Formats: sequence, structure tokens, C-alpha cells
Amino acid sequence: MGDAAGAAVRLEVKPWRTVGAVRDLRRLRSECAARPGLLRSAVGVGRPGEVYFLALWADASGVAALLESPAVAKLHDRLGERFWAIHWVPENEFGQWDGLRVRRERVRRTLAMSPAAAALGDDPPGPGPGVSWRRGADARRRR
Repeated sequence: MGDAAGAAVRLEVKPWRTVGAVRDLRRLRSECAARPGLLRSAVGVGRPGEVYFLALWADASGVAALLESPAVAKLHDRLGERFWAIHWVPENEFGQWDGLRVRRERVRRTLAMSPAAAALGDDPPGPGPGVSWRRGADARRRR
């Protein structure tokens, strides 16, 4: 408990049932919005017939409540192997979602954090704009 966690739900349906699957996951998103601890959520279409729901929670209890909910059980029963869900626990990942820094949320909730580190409140400085972490120094030289 105390660390940010996420959930991903994937529905695979016939392409002409994509709109209905989006509706199902939007309903699930609305149910999650009523629960405490939800930081961000999104519903999207990967391709026709492939619909995703992503949710980021302040702690793992929100993810557990989602994955054990009657709504998720109903989707699983209806779709069988075409339903997929995962509980994601971030380890070394970092990123941003509409201005929310995931690492900062994790660090803010870490019990072992020193008071000095907590007082900083910012992530370590990264590369400047336009520099990709994945490409490293080679990308900086080419720009």
C-alpha cells in the first residue's frame, strides 16, 4: 500500500461492436471516478475491435477494487478470452500524464523517503527540450 499503481483493461470485440465496447469501458471509468484515490484514467481505441481502459491510482487498493469489481467480472464473463486486465506496479518507470508526474506521486507516498528529499518535491533535472532519453547523446549531437 502507499505506492501508485495502475490497471489496464483490454476488450477485443468484432469491429462493428467497437462503439459498444467503448461505452462499456466508459461506464467502468465512471464507476472508478467515484472511488477515492483515482489519479487519472482514459478510454481509447487501439484499432477497430480493440478498446482499452487505463487507470492510475494513488495506491494498489484502488486497482484491487477495480479488478475485483462486479463490472469487471461481468465483462470477463461475457468476453472470456477476449477480455484482458493487468495490475501494473511501477518500478523504475517515469513519465507524465497531463502534468501529473508518476514518479513524484510514487515518491510522495514512499515511507522511507528522507525529509530533505520530500522537501524538494521535484524530479531530478532531465535533458532539455527536444532531447530523447532513449537516443542519448547521439540525438543531441544531430539536432
